[in-house]
Amino acid sequence: MTTILALFRNETFHLCYSIAGAALLLFPMLGLSRWYHASMRRTAGGRAAGEKQKAIGPYARELGAGLRLGRDLTRGRYGGEARSIYKRALLFTAIWIAVVAVWWGLLIWADEMNKVPAG
Repeated sequence: MTTILALFRNETFHLCYSIAGAALLLFPMLGLSRWYHASMRRTAGGRAAGEKQKAIGPYARELGAGLRLGRDLTRGRYGGEARSIYKRALLFTAIWIAVVAVWWGLLIWADEMNKVPAG
């Protein structure tokens, strides 16, 4: 534990760790988005769900319709393959959230532990 704290006291390591964390926030989601959309376009159900998503639009007032679309995908209304793709994307996102929380949590913890007490 003291080794980890000593690493985070090093400004270069701290900067590199933060840059890697920013990359961890961005690149997995970009990759997931590209994979998800390409995979969904290959299925008839995925194309139908995509058309439904376009009809819903990006506005907050259609939040309920977007949630219904997700529920319909989960229940297999757009076919088993689209359901499988959607569930894999949800699982990947849940794992990504856990990894990001641990990554940044470690940084926050180390910064708090390395703080110089006042007075």
